[in-house]
Amino acid sequence: MAKGVIHTVVILILVIVVFLVLLFAYYGKGTGMFAKLADEVLKLSSRFLPIEPRKELKPDEKLPQKIINTQQKFVDSIKASLVQSPEDKFCRVEFAPLQGMENFGMDLSNYNNNINFRVIKVKSAEGGLALNPLSVENAQICLINPEKFYECYIDNKRICPQNIQNFYKNIDIATIQNDKIKWETKDNQGQYQLAKFVLRIDSNKFCFVPLHSGFATKPGCDSDTDSLDNDCLISTIREIPICGAKLGLTTPTDKDKSAILEFDRFVSFLKDLTSKPSEQFCRKNFFFNTDNMGEGYYIYINPNGQIDLRFNKDAGKIIKREKIAYIPYGTLLSEESVKTHFNEHDTFRDTFIISPSGDYSTSDKSTYIFEVRLITAVSNNNKGFLTEQNPYINRLPTCK
Repeated sequence: MAKGVIHTVVILILVIVVFLVLLFAYYGKGTGMFAKLADEVLKLSSRFLPIEPRKELKPDEKLPQKIINTQQKFVDSIKASLVQSPEDKFCRVEFAPLQGMENFGMDLSNYNNNINFRVIKVKSAEGGLALNPLSVENAQICLINPEKFYECYIDNKRICPQNIQNFYKNIDIATIQNDKIKWETKDNQGQYQLAKFVLRIDSNKFCFVPLHSGFATKPGCDSDTDSLDNDCLISTIREIPICGAKLGLTTPTDKDKSAILEFDRFVSFLKDLTSKPSEQFCRKNFFFNTDNMGEGYYIYINPNGQIDLRFNKDAGKIIKREKIAYIPYGTLLSEESVKTHFNEHDTFRDTFIISPSGDYSTSDKSTYIFEVRLITAVSNNNKGFLTEQNPYINRLPTCK
């Protein structure tokens, strides 16, 4: 107990000292002894306080839209890999170039088992932080362990750690600007060049690859405890699969944008159906716009809840993948058949295909194909069925 009291007293003293030093520094000229003392006290106090996302010191309402777009693309690439290929244990996630952020950067931090993102103004006379906080749930940032990575993927012996957790190092905060990364823990920090991808390890750990220049080093590539020679990436990158590559996932083209919007609208419809429980059977309609999702685009709904937007016949390329509560397809013609289907809901485990444009043909006989533009969903107690309209279904009340 005495130890706890002493710790509390130390924290209180630190808070008072920090307040007084900042007070002097604020009303001073911003330079000289007090400004330097403020920096040192803040560094010392941070070792005794928990790591949290940095707070906004001053909102910046003039944050350029291109900066927000760059941040959003980076966050979306992280989110997409979790949704599209959650089972991948070791793969790479490529992200859009960050050079366009100019005097801005990104702060990333691990907090409450989420990755928190903020745009920061790196060079600011006011010293303020820009806003636009975003987050990715159930994910963490980390650093690759350069020596283990080198031993497994580059060295001739190819010795890989049996425990995948030895492949990475935990960090608390990382700041990214252009091609540089600065990272922090309570006890250490570093700054290195940044590879143009992150490695997703152990399903939800997103590890940056710190690099050092291969200039004036021995031929080939090497590593040390903190970073990897940037010469190593040329020959090594091909050995690490892109997350979701084995599933046939592909990068969307401009032509796919309209189909993606229609797919997102349908996924939102399905999620809304099961998130609002109804004590009575009710119906809700969805009408596909085939101008947006035209010939060649299909939706696969799988028993594990994965729903894919695909292009071309016989499966084709996967453009986008989402995860939902599985909603099977059934023929619901009467009150009795509706009750029977919902009582046996958990036994339905079919893969089925929705072809809004009505031009699908396949040799795969294990799937059910519905060439329809209008889908009716029947909901009851967080469960749902997709079906086609008929006189009985049309008499059910509309879901609220």
